[in-house]
This record gives sequence, structure tokens and C-alpha cells, in this order.
Amino acid sequence: RLPVRFGVVFESQAALAKHRADQAEGRAEEDIAYGDAGEQLFRLFRGLHERHGHVAAMVFAGQYAEKAVFMDDPERMEEIRKTEFRNVAKMFKPSVKDANGKLTRLKYKNTLNATVGRAKLAKSTEFVQGTGLSAAEEPKLVINGQMVEGFGEEELIRTIQMQQQLMQRRVYYGEVDDRSPIYKQLVSGGGGDKRE
Repeated sequence: RLPVRFGVVFESQAALAKHRADQAEGRAEEDIAYGDAGEQLFRLFRGLHERHGHVAAMVFAGQYAEKAVFMDDPERMEEIRKTEFRNVAKMFKPSVKDANGKLTRLKYKNTLNATVGRAKLAKSTEFVQGTGLSAAEEPKLVINGQMVEGFGEEELIRTIQMQQQLMQRRVYYGEVDDRSPIYKQLVSGGGGDKRE
């Protein structure tokens, strides 16, 4: 079996610049309105992940990407983010209690106003930049630590097949056996990019 782990890595040039400026001046993280589209996606995804679980967050990312990937209209993309967020927040019950000890679903504007996490978003942006991919507002696909250009089924299958061939070659040459940490092998030797 080939282990496959999916993840979502967001990028925001505005968040990275703000984070670096705050670090240089010794200030704690500060909020900047709603930030750019990358920061908004990150906040919505993070909020869903923390309150409604990882499945809800991945469903949101998938539904948003499917509808917004070829769109150039920022207002329409904002409407899609809002609609998909609300649909997913209704679809999945909250799994974590809020500050008042109640299981309440997330609200769109409250989630956008969340100020935590800019440091993580800045590291995520640096990770994307380190892979050599172009900056974009939509999320990128990561498979076993390897960034994949595009969202199509073909890119997904091609990446998994390449990693499977790599593992078969390593098994053939005795570099991997049934006691080897397969995931670490994939990330370290398969062109994968490690994240912090």
C-alpha cells in the first residue's frame, strides 16, 4: 500500500509582508481588515477545521476550488467563499465547544475577523514560494509533501503514480522493506517539500 496524505497549503503575500514587518518591529500579530483572498481562505479553512473538523475544512476547500478555480472576478469569488463556507458550516455539526461551552456553528464574519494564525500563514506562503510555484489566490494541492500544479484528476493520478514507481524502485533495490517508515521515505526522497 502506498500511503497518501492530502493537505492544503495557503499563501498570502499580504500576510507574509505584514508578518515580517511585525517581526522586524517586535510587535505581536495584528489584524488587517479581512486581508487578501489567500488570508480569507486560510481563516475560513482554519475556523472550519478547528470547530467542525478536518473533513468539513477539506470539503470547503474542494467545493470552493471546484467553483472558483477559473474565475477572475474577485466579487464573485468572495460570494462563492461565503456561500460554500455557510453551506459546509450547516452540513457538519460543530465538534468543539466555543468559549461559552456551547456547540455553535461558525459565523462567516466572525471567522474572517479571527486574528490568530498569521504566523502559520506566513510560513505556509514561504513554503509555497520555496517550491517554485507561481503565487496564486487559489489553494494548491500537496500530495505526500509534493506540491502539484492544478487540481485535475490527471495531475493527482500522475503524482501518485510517480511516487508509487519511486517506492517500487526502492523496494527492488532493498532501500525499503516492510519495517521502513514509508511516509518519511516519500517526503525525503520523492522531491517532497517538508513543512515546519
